[in-house]
Amino acid sequence: MEHGYTPNNLKQFMIENDLKAKDVYTHLGKCRSTFENYLRDIDHPKHASMTHANWLKVLELQKNP
Repeated sequence: MEHGYTPNNLKQFMIENDLKAKDVYTHLGKCRSTFENYLRDIDHPKHASMTHANWLKVLELQKNP
C-alpha cells in the first residue's frame, strides 16, 4: 500500500475494514457522486483527488487501529 490517499488505497482500506461506499461518504459528509470520483483511476476524466484532511477522516473508520 502506498502512503496517503490513492484510489487503490481507498478501495483497499474499504475492503480491509468491511466498509461500504455509503459508510465512508456519509462519514465525510460528501455526496455519492463526489465519493465515486475519489474511487476512479487518476487518469479517468472524472477523477477527483481527496484532500489530506478527508483522508485522515477516512482513517478514523479503521476497525482495528
